[in-house]
Amino acid sequence: ATAAPHAPWFVVPADDKRNMRLIVAQVVLEQLRDLQMSYPQVSAERRAELQGYKKLLLAEK
Repeated sequence: ATAAPHAPWFVVPADDKRNMRLIVAQVVLEQLRDLQMSYPQVSAERRAELQGYKKLLLAEK
């Protein structure tokens, strides 16, 4: 088998498309939550630089 802790297999019945899609959505959601991802921390200096770029872009309108 090719299933491993970093790449598990999930058995999903496909005879009912609505339920199949709900199950797949649930599995994907659980796997994404398990990643415990977060937004990167932005330094004050970088934030000020990005705000400057934002001002320039908004001024182009």
